[in-house]
Amino acid sequence: MASIDDVLARYPQWHSIDSSAHSWQRRGAVGAHLRQRVHGDIDLSKCEPAASIWDVDWAAATNFKRSDGGRSSGVYFVLLPGQRCVVVKPDAEVVADYCGHLIGSALGVRAPEMRCVLTASEEGLALEAALSRLDAAKPLKQRSSPPVAAVLAAVPTCLVMEFPLMAPRLATPFLCVARGAPRELSPSGREQLQMLGRTLAFDILIHNYDRLRCLWGRDGEALPCIWGNDGNSENVMIDAEDRVVAIDSMMSAFDPHDPRSAPLFGEYKRKVAALVGEVCASPRAPHAAFAPLRLLLLHGSGDESSEGFSAAIADIAALPPTAFADLPELLHLFLGGPGGGDTRCNPAFVGSIAAIFRRATAPQARAQAKFGLHARGAAVRPAWPSQIDSSAALRDAGHAALGLRPGVRAAAVSRVEKVVLSEPEEGGGEDAPAGTGCSCSCVLM
Repeated sequence: MASIDDVLARYPQWHSIDSSAHSWQRRGAVGAHLRQRVHGDIDLSKCEPAASIWDVDWAAATNFKRSDGGRSSGVYFVLLPGQRCVVVKPDAEVVADYCGHLIGSALGVRAPEMRCVLTASEEGLALEAALSRLDAAKPLKQRSSPPVAAVLAAVPTCLVMEFPLMAPRLATPFLCVARGAPRELSPSGREQLQMLGRTLAFDILIHNYDRLRCLWGRDGEALPCIWGNDGNSENVMIDAEDRVVAIDSMMSAFDPHDPRSAPLFGEYKRKVAALVGEVCASPRAPHAAFAPLRLLLLHGSGDESSEGFSAAIADIAALPPTAFADLPELLHLFLGGPGGGDTRCNPAFVGSIAAIFRRATAPQARAQAKFGLHARGAAVRPAWPSQIDSSAALRDAGHAALGLRPGVRAAAVSRVEKVVLSEPEEGGGEDAPAGTGCSCSCVLM
């Protein structure tokens, strides 16, 4: 009987096949390693914002990654040469998202710059082609699911957003810059708390209820002031210059004409009127509703969040009332028809809430006239074109609707002048909230 060695010696091809298999495995591993190195995960901590979001060469993109959270589409971080990054958000609710962004910009709430790109436009198709090309080069297990092309085909537009350059101390972003002397805030902490107060006023206007807590503290129990949820502090960031940055500022209005939501809308207006009236009566005093904002920084004395909220009251009152109807219409002109998020972006709701802020400042307006002071005048409603054919034209029209200089962000053109009114005025209208006849420290623009 032949030995096993004799049998194997007669079939040397098995050695050859085995060697080839190992070589194939090694080549595959090397190839996968190279693809991982080129197309693997992006270290966002090493990225910087692109020079401009208005002129992006999508064909030059080198990689991208999809965010872990958010709604079903998420956002895509697109890497450009030089470790530059832009954010792309396929947006099924663009009207609510972009209108919220424009109003926040008008009120001086810091947020990443953004613009709209139609997915069926030349740029939208170039964006989809670039991301699909990069995705196809990735290992199978790293490819996007669902595919990028399918996601972009399902939405009318996407938002191209500035990549926020965050401070490296993300684990404790507030306390690292807020702490000053014992039980005192640092200058950066005071500025941050003022911006949180301003951001809360903006959130109340557009009913963005899931960012900041707003509670009354009573007998050790936290009771809803405006809304009662715990908030989502991930939608408030600190940038590399220690400034508060608000992200995901979507309108979430309910229809005041819907009989099912009418009781909720009436209760919401009563809560807003009570809070705005109380702040107008004592703009520098600590308010229980802002306690969660102070705790977000540290247990310190003072209540700069009240001053930030108070300043935003006058800014909201100065917004042209027609803007809330014009902004959705401008999006419709850009989209070529109604777009996603129309139900969330209800002009009647936002206009009604803005009227509460306006009535609260009516006694101030009379006092301003008495002292020779004038707030921003009412803007003349522009005549809109029949079509808006570019994201730059949409931005300029949105700023014009809000009474801002076209093409310039609000924070760059606002001249802020603090005026303390010491003499209360009578009146305020039968619908004015309690306390509107009292003095208030406000910002005039």
